Amino acid sequence: GEAKKLEANLRLDHGSFLATGGDSGSAIADGAASLLMQAVRYESYEMPPSGKLSDEEIAVLEKWVADGAFWPEEPIPEMQQSREAFDLAQRRSEHWAWQPRSNPQVPQVASQTSTAIDCFVQREIEIHGLVANPQAERAVLVRRAYLDLIGIPPSIEQLEEHTSDLDEAWYVRMIDSLLASPQFGVRFGRHWLDLVRYAESRGHEFDEDVPGATHYRDYVIRALNEDVPYDQFATEQIAGDLLEKPRINSARGWNESLLGTGFWHLGEWVHSPVDSRKDEMDRFDNMVDVFSKSMLGLTVACARCHDHKFDAISTADYYALLGFLRSSHYRMVRFETLVEHEEIERERQALRDSKQAELKQLLCEVLAHCAADKSCCDLLVKKMSVLQSDAATTTATWQLAVPVAQDDPRLRAAFTRSDAWICEGPGFGSGPVAAGTVDFQFASEPLVRWQSFSGAHFDSYWSQLKSTVETVNGKNAYSQVDASGRTMLTPTFELSSGELSYLIRGQCQAFVAVDSMRLLAGPLHGETRREFREKTKDEKGVSEYRWVSHGLQRYKGKRVHVEFAPIDGQPFEVVQVVDGVAPESITIDATAELLRPVLTKLAEQLNAGEEIVEPRQAALLSTTMNAIATEVLAADERAWLSDELKETTTKLRTAIKTWQQELDQLAARTRWESAVAMAMIDGTGENHPILIRGSHENNGPIVERRFLTALEAKEVDNVGSGRLQLARELTDSSNPLTARVVVNRLWHHLLGRGIVATTDDFGVQGQ
Repeated sequence: GEAKKLEANLRLDHGSFLATGGDSGSAIADGAASLLMQAVRYESYEMPPSGKLSDEEIAVLEKWVADGAFWPEEPIPEMQQSREAFDLAQRRSEHWAWQPRSNPQVPQVASQTSTAIDCFVQREIEIHGLVANPQAERAVLVRRAYLDLIGIPPSIEQLEEHTSDLDEAWYVRMIDSLLASPQFGVRFGRHWLDLVRYAESRGHEFDEDVPGATHYRDYVIRALNEDVPYDQFATEQIAGDLLEKPRINSARGWNESLLGTGFWHLGEWVHSPVDSRKDEMDRFDNMVDVFSKSMLGLTVACARCHDHKFDAISTADYYALLGFLRSSHYRMVRFETLVEHEEIERERQALRDSKQAELKQLLCEVLAHCAADKSCCDLLVKKMSVLQSDAATTTATWQLAVPVAQDDPRLRAAFTRSDAWICEGPGFGSGPVAAGTVDFQFASEPLVRWQSFSGAHFDSYWSQLKSTVETVNGKNAYSQVDASGRTMLTPTFELSSGELSYLIRGQCQAFVAVDSMRLLAGPLHGETRREFREKTKDEKGVSEYRWVSHGLQRYKGKRVHVEFAPIDGQPFEVVQVVDGVAPESITIDATAELLRPVLTKLAEQLNAGEEIVEPRQAALLSTTMNAIATEVLAADERAWLSDELKETTTKLRTAIKTWQQELDQLAARTRWESAVAMAMIDGTGENHPILIRGSHENNGPIVERRFLTALEAKEVDNVGSGRLQLARELTDSSNPLTARVVVNRLWHHLLGRGIVATTDDFGVQGQ
């Protein structure tokens, strides 16, 4: 209690303080492993700092702690130093910046003035007995206006034109022409880009280029030249990817609002950080710092380690904002074609849905025939044995990989739930492909596939996508440029084991984002990216479901999410992600005699409209249907086709041919190439813990996502990141700071000094 400075709020001059401890928790919990004993053993802090205690003294303390840290009955010593409590409400009420904006009465002044603002200036001049400077010469005004608004001095011809103009409205007309100049957006765009730390490389040692950074730069210039209202502009920076009605570029048809979210990703990135969690905190800290200074004129990042020393900003406020960032992910977006591709994908899904009943009926007729024909079953068993094993006999041992149960504690993501559906681009449609769906593999064999399980399905229709990006220096092992438009993300989770297992069909690449880390340009973290390739199992390239493993031992206990993307644009499916070792596949020994009754039963169930959901049956049905499809569709005639079935197979081939022709028509009007730009995408809604003393190794209580308390933050819906709600509160008229800050910046850039000289700090320490 007599300490001049109380470190981490820890007092040890009374027994009652030992159990509660300080900011880092109890001083004596865990006995010999307690924080107190770690400090006296010099294993963490070194106490006492003047020299380590002897082994005998440490042993005495260890026994004392183990026995319960007895303390005699005595009064609690009083604090000798008065400590000023953090009173957010009082700070808010006493500082001008938090107060509501007002519309003051324009004062009456003796001298003639041009604007209402001049009246306020003139009043102060008269009160202080001063004399206003004379109006500048016309040539000086012209030069000032040109330099301020477009950053370029007037030419001799322009100067002569404006100085000789006899019209009384010459000045207004000149200002309008400068504001209409494309160079205006370049000039004032530079002010904004400087503010949000725009750069085209990442800094640090390798100074990696930022792919697509220039598209954010050009977005800012266009927004200024198109007179986008500031509340819209600010909203697009924070949550342009979440707007229900984004701003569409009228000339080129792309989503302008989405480009604004590149704002978040302009900071320094460390390549292959040794401590990924520390790296994440440094990146998040930069994002919050730039956001709060640029749009609110507040130094919110000063509250990372403790409540703000001067302003009405608590540590909880800081970590509440971090939750918005923890719930969002970096992405590379094909912005030039995204809008039209979303529309084309809706047309494709509608086309697929319209074909389902006819194709299912025809396939079921073929299935029923095969079930009734022994020679057909013999051929199917032989065909399916090629799919499932290396043996090419009429007796097959099938290994069927099936999903784990939904209530299995290892299950991290099943691509059947809406909360597990996070897709970047059109490649996976708008939702999972349901079990039992007949789908079409664009320009590949076999032409149709029967889906065993619900899952995320990348269709090879989108294999022709081509992304363009201008970059010079880049060693990054995972830039995501090639995966843009065709990436499936899992929810975020804590990796409890050192291995992930994926149930997939086809071949794909998987990237595990550890603590939102992206930059892999270096020797570390190479195992976070894996490719799962599959050798063709027969001449038709038929692929079945299989479990694959992804070793991640060093990341046990880390927060991760997985991003799946195709290899060489090939189709694939991902059904489940399991945290741990994959389950064993189901083994089925079968002959034609055993297969026939099973197929007969499946045909009856399908004809009756029953859904095949039992995993073993679903996998067997899928394997059978795809073998049938391969055989039936491979040629016009097959020896095992009976006369009565030839008509059915002809109808089936005709229906599929029609389907392909309609898809070809869609493909003919699809633009495949697009530039890519960095942007945000929503992930799993997560809140962030307070970090004691700002240390990423010392978690405190969880804080709900919200805006600043002093601005009367509202509760955020727990769906997605909540960034759009943050943007709405930022630009709400009840928030006095946003408008004040941007008006002050304009004043600063036009007059050389803001009304508030510290343009980034409207707090108590500002001027």
